[in-house]
Amino acid sequence: MSTTATMGEMANSAVEFYPKGTRSGSRGGRADGGQAGGDFQVTVTELRELMELRGADALQKIQDSYGDTEGLCQRLLSSPTDGLSGDPADLEQRCQRFGKNFIPPKKPKTFLELVWEALQDVTLIILEAAAIISLGLSFYQPPDKDSEVCGHVSGGEDESEGDTGWIEGAAILLSVVCVVLVTAFNDWSKEKQFRGLQSRIEQEQKFTVVRKGNVIQIPVADMVVGDLAQVKYGDLLPTDGILVQGNDLKLDESSLTGESDHVRKSVDKDPMLLSGTHVMEGSGRMLVTAVGVNSQTGIIFTLLGAGDLEEDVKEKKGKQPDGAVENNQNKAKKQDGGVAMEMQPLKSAEGGEVEDREKKKTNIPKKEKSVLQGKLTKLAVQIGKAGLVMSAITVIILYFVKFFIIGVTVLVVAVPEGLPLAVTISLAYSVKKMMKDNNLVRHLDACETMGNATAICSDKTGTLTTNRMTVVQSYIDVEGGLAKQVGNKTECGLLGFVLDLHQDYTPVREQIPEERLYKVYTFNSVRKSMSTVIKLPDGSFRLYSKGASEIMLKKCSYIQDAHGEARTFRPRDRDEMVKQVIEPMACEGLRTICIAYRDLPSNPEPEWDNEAEIVADLTCITVVGIEDPVRPEVPEAIRKCQRAGITVRMVT
Repeated sequence: MSTTATMGEMANSAVEFYPKGTRSGSRGGRADGGQAGGDFQVTVTELRELMELRGADALQKIQDSYGDTEGLCQRLLSSPTDGLSGDPADLEQRCQRFGKNFIPPKKPKTFLELVWEALQDVTLIILEAAAIISLGLSFYQPPDKDSEVCGHVSGGEDESEGDTGWIEGAAILLSVVCVVLVTAFNDWSKEKQFRGLQSRIEQEQKFTVVRKGNVIQIPVADMVVGDLAQVKYGDLLPTDGILVQGNDLKLDESSLTGESDHVRKSVDKDPMLLSGTHVMEGSGRMLVTAVGVNSQTGIIFTLLGAGDLEEDVKEKKGKQPDGAVENNQNKAKKQDGGVAMEMQPLKSAEGGEVEDREKKKTNIPKKEKSVLQGKLTKLAVQIGKAGLVMSAITVIILYFVKFFIIGVTVLVVAVPEGLPLAVTISLAYSVKKMMKDNNLVRHLDACETMGNATAICSDKTGTLTTNRMTVVQSYIDVEGGLAKQVGNKTECGLLGFVLDLHQDYTPVREQIPEERLYKVYTFNSVRKSMSTVIKLPDGSFRLYSKGASEIMLKKCSYIQDAHGEARTFRPRDRDEMVKQVIEPMACEGLRTICIAYRDLPSNPEPEWDNEAEIVADLTCITVVGIEDPVRPEVPEAIRKCQRAGITVRMVT
């Protein structure tokens, strides 16, 4: 999930989180929507209970407790149209009262834990055992009769060998220590770099809110309860909220409920918007009611963190009666309320122990290992086993001590102590070199894996291109124009084009704000267009529509000429326009957008649900070509990949 922080195990073991002063709130505050005073007439507990409801139950709760959404806005000292004032003192007070939009990340592993993980490698365990046995045997002197039995095997040994025999074992131990320290330090430094990178990414994540009547973008972590947030197609909601105004809003709530069907949201039926859900269609505004660990996403991860802590407690207590465990689970369910129901199916009494054991198995961290290192380790173990078997055969000839000496010798020869160190240092060196190219590698084995890559599939918008849309060509009947205004999205590119034509769209927005739009057919991948209906002063309606040119032109029956007069747009004219205007634009890599309109009578009022009849017989105004410039470094990067034998594919 694209949230304000890494979704990991929560440090807080409590099922509910209350910032200071939130268990009981002031009931005698102002209800005039003012920003001063900070006497909020609603508590964190009430908001949490409200966000656990859905549909008609949520609407009934809002109506019974607050009257309507505006009543809730007044209790939160916010405005359903202008949002918060943005006063720093007010924002700080909201953070203290309702919490910050931040979920604490999982506690990082200590250096000693990383050292212990590095010691779990099979190769290192074999070397450790060999070193200890070698050190022990270096101080052991067999009796003289051993020499007589062994004959030539021991007869040629140097007498001074016993004095220096400990060096071999010490050298093996030293190499093991070097490997462990290098591996642990690499893991520790990578973890530190990743946390710093994630912190920077969190600050760069922004969301659109309304403050003091102005639409601005702020970091997701700075959002507070009472903010008026604008949601649109493609957004991942960072907080919980209640819909204040919406246009055909549909959300994907599969991350919370598991249901893949899109859920329609509306002010009068189901206004509850939950964090971690994706906006699949439409747009709107929501009043932020829960942030951070108090949001639905935060509650889920708090419960996961509490579950891990419960496992640790069970391990320590050992023999806790089943009845006590069941009572604890029932208490947790009661505290959760609706959340526990959302997270069904819950564990049964009999299946719980099995699931706990499986969880414990999956929670054991496994040290990643490269393919080469894994094969070498397997080979070394097999050779070591063979050596032990051979030495076991010779036990009838040699004494018990000689049996161990030969086994250790075979092990040491089979597993060179420098091999793990060489592999670790070479991979660490590769990681450092790639860091200079701004390529941060977290798992060392990824270096070897990426060396085998033969194809790269890349997204287009924002990856290969700058995601800064620019209208560079336009067609308005016979006469055209050229614009250089750069925007950051398709609509911003169109607005920049309007400004370049020396026209100001601000008065139009002030005259017809978003709240006064009569009907909106939002953009989706099926329509490939967006249409908006406004009511004219004489009571009639006007439909404005824009979308993919190949879709829109089929719905156009008229076209405006250079003088603003509409003339008939026949199929033959459409085919000619496609060949002479749209195809040349497309060949230059431009995104072609057609803009059209239609006037509709007020009596009888059109049937707005019949979209096919409404968005038809349009009058084409213009076709514009929008360019998304390619990033300057992309062509050379693709050429390098091709020279290396890697195929680059664009997926868009």
